[in-house]
Amino acid sequence: MNEKGSKAATARLWEVAGGGISVAGGEPDSEGSWELAELVDAFYNDEAEEEDVRPAATVSELREAAEAADPAAEWIRAKAEAVVAGSSSESDELLRQKVVRKIQRLGFDAGICKSRWKTTAGVPPGSHEFIDVIVDGETRYIVEINLAGEFEIARPSADYVALLDCIPKVFVGRPAALEVVLEMMCSASKESMKNAGMYVPPWRRRKYMREKWFGDYRRWMEIPVSSRGTVAAGPRSLGRWPEAQMDRLRVQGKSF
Repeated sequence: MNEKGSKAATARLWEVAGGGISVAGGEPDSEGSWELAELVDAFYNDEAEEEDVRPAATVSELREAAEAADPAAEWIRAKAEAVVAGSSSESDELLRQKVVRKIQRLGFDAGICKSRWKTTAGVPPGSHEFIDVIVDGETRYIVEINLAGEFEIARPSADYVALLDCIPKVFVGRPAALEVVLEMMCSASKESMKNAGMYVPPWRRRKYMREKWFGDYRRWMEIPVSSRGTVAAGPRSLGRWPEAQMDRLRVQGKSF
């Protein structure tokens, strides 16, 4: 970036900081507002660090990554989709609680995970909630009831909108599958915003987005149903695949 461009960029950052930064839903909040220096540092450092990010994904590549699922993931997704479809007017927070209670009642180890992170170099503070399900005590599936919403950006290109549209409404996948989707979407969002003449803010960069699902988190298995009580997680045997379902999958020659 030349000196003239650098000064212009800095001026824009001052303008943003002077007007205050207010971002909703898992993005920077009042708990840990960062200094202007942090924002400027994030802008310059991340520009340099992410130059080698892979080219934006095609629709077919992203669909393959987002929809890749084994029988367990497909089963969990079907149950979660049924809950979401039947409660479309509910907030995301209540939907997550309903999905977890449903999956727990069916005999799975399901919980709500909340990640929270502080300011680090180039990464503003934030928090995020998602669902996870543990099958057979060892295989972890991440459930997002609106994964596409986590990647929405201003003034998206037609190509970027097409990518958003191919992400399943309810995503269920192992962490490795989510990581592939994250890498693809972060690259695509960067390309879309740059083509629109926009700078990519720290809370839309790869390092920030990774903290949502791959940073430190706390997990709750007791889900509040009112101010007066909770629904217990259930017995320690949760997370075992229902035997009837296992038998059906064995007949079909599937395993996981």
